Amino acid sequence: MLAPQLLRTRVARRILALFLVCAILPVGTFAVLAYRLTSDRLQSDAWSALRQDSKTAGMIIVDRLHALASELGSEGVRPSYRAVALQREDGRLEPRVGTLASVPGLSKIQEARLSAGEPVIVVDTALGSPWIFVVLPATGGHSGFPRRWGMVSPATLVGEDPGMSPAPDGTELCVLDDTGRALYCPTTAMTVALAAGNAVQNGPLIWARGDSTFLMARWSLFLAGGFAAPSWTIALSMPQSTVLVALTAFRRTFLLGVALATVLVFFLSHVQLRKRMTPLAELEAGVHRLGAGDFTTPVMVRSDDEFELLARSFNGMASDLRDQFMTLKALSAVDVAALETRSAAAIASAALQNAPALLGASRTAVAFSSGAAGSWTLLSLGADGRESSEARSRPAPGEILQLEAATDALHFAPDAPGHGYFDGGHAPRGSRRVVFPLRENGRVQAALIISRDGAEFPPAILARARQLADQLAVGLSNVSLLGELDALSDGSMLALARTIDAASPWTAGHSERVTHGAMEIARRLGFDRSALDRLRRGGLLHDIGKIGVPASILDKPGRLTPEERTIIESHPVIGAEILKPIAAFHELRPLVLYHHEVLDGSGYPDGLVGDAIPGLVRVLTVADVFDALVSDRPYRAGLQPAAALAILRKDAGVKYDARAVSCLEEAVREGWSAVAVAGPAMDRTRRSAPLNAASTALLREQVFS
Repeated sequence: MLAPQLLRTRVARRILALFLVCAILPVGTFAVLAYRLTSDRLQSDAWSALRQDSKTAGMIIVDRLHALASELGSEGVRPSYRAVALQREDGRLEPRVGTLASVPGLSKIQEARLSAGEPVIVVDTALGSPWIFVVLPATGGHSGFPRRWGMVSPATLVGEDPGMSPAPDGTELCVLDDTGRALYCPTTAMTVALAAGNAVQNGPLIWARGDSTFLMARWSLFLAGGFAAPSWTIALSMPQSTVLVALTAFRRTFLLGVALATVLVFFLSHVQLRKRMTPLAELEAGVHRLGAGDFTTPVMVRSDDEFELLARSFNGMASDLRDQFMTLKALSAVDVAALETRSAAAIASAALQNAPALLGASRTAVAFSSGAAGSWTLLSLGADGRESSEARSRPAPGEILQLEAATDALHFAPDAPGHGYFDGGHAPRGSRRVVFPLRENGRVQAALIISRDGAEFPPAILARARQLADQLAVGLSNVSLLGELDALSDGSMLALARTIDAASPWTAGHSERVTHGAMEIARRLGFDRSALDRLRRGGLLHDIGKIGVPASILDKPGRLTPEERTIIESHPVIGAEILKPIAAFHELRPLVLYHHEVLDGSGYPDGLVGDAIPGLVRVLTVADVFDALVSDRPYRAGLQPAAALAILRKDAGVKYDARAVSCLEEAVREGWSAVAVAGPAMDRTRRSAPLNAASTALLREQVFS
């Protein structure tokens, strides 16, 4: 039996369909055609026989009509007639047998025939059903009675006794007059079929009665010459099942042949499908394994044909894909480490993670310059991915020069002496080693080292190692580049902050001191590294909007006018607008825009309340207020840290974040001081001067300016 699993693929179903079409269809077609031709021939022969039988039946009926005429002309008993009467010249009837009340009229032709002494046949339905009248001229002692009439039933012509019927056994006889009326017909359906088939004069007719069909043949019985009567139609019918009885054995043989052919086709298709589909199933399973990430399980096909060659090619392709995916995975790990960590050691570790399986090395190592003069770090990993180690080495100048001079990888035989930048006692003795120098700005800064026992590394592995080395070089270069960019960015922001603060001698170093204070608070509050970096950059730029504030307002020793206060309170908005076009500073804008907002909503520019003020902003605000209090201003001397903290503590939870104030107090107690990052030395005589009444009145009003 055909294995169900072999039909699960479209190819198997197509092959099976092809077998069925090529085997069953021709057999079935020829069998059906032969059956049809045989059936048509049997029906044609049966119709010809029926037509001949209908002619014979018509001749028998004519003979019986002549016998009825002879019987009517005799003077003895007339058993065939229902009624017999003599007709006088005046038309009156004198019964002789039965009762005959009236007779049908005769045509001129029939009158002339009677005058000639010949019998006449007339069909009449005046009595409800058809009756046949035989008319003879009166003879003998019947003077005054010119005609003799006899009425006979049509059934008499076909024989009351079935054995006397002119129709052969197994057939049905039907007699119709010239108008299509049935003189004798066993069923109405046969009469209807005859009436419907009048247009077909000589061909066979097929009619149905219930679930049975019948074949019918007709013969026209001419009565004009013998009885001066219109022609009758003699029809014989027989069941088609009788005609096609010879095909029963043919059908049985045909079905048996089709069944045998089907079994044979399924057997052959099973053999062929198993031979063809088993390799395809193996290949399909291999494809699914590839999709699931299994590149190591080979496809096993032993068919000694193209399928086996295809399986070998598939296994080679799977091996190549495995190598490519492993290479991409290793390169991607280096990229991710370079973007996420900015650490040379982390990038080297990421490169080593996938190296054993990718390169087939007994040991893989990455050596890179660790920053100290002449010192290198060596990270290595064993073939099983478990034996990892880290060591420091100091390559000899000649070794570095050898790497610098190399245009490609350096190959070392098993008996070559160890080199400090790739050996350090970690590479197995007696192994082959290949060193790939990694350059940055033309100088060797790192190296990828692979070791292997026995044979040399194949070219394909060396090519993958070169890819990994190149990607590792890019990752390490990116670390240096990103470090330089960060330093450049930090330096640029610091220079910008100092430029802003230098606009007034009273604000020199303010942005740096505020930034350091905010970082101290944020670290104690547990903010993560990303938030601290954002706070550092935002703190340096928080007063960038003061570029738009005239120095006369910043340095004014007295109370600000309402117009001047409006101008100075616009500097957060100006700063936020300055940073708006710079996408990289988008996350810094809240620190610049809201650093003068306080919890009770009395700040500016938007009067934010409570939690509407971001957490980093609340930290920056506390540091900003503290530095403003301890710094000298044109209208007052700076407060002592303890006095400044007292003011902050008084408004903690009302204007300022209470946790941020507590952390600032803790930092001051532990020795942190804004003076340490103030840049140029502050005027200590002014810082120690007491507050006068005017400066005290201005303190709350201008502490944020």
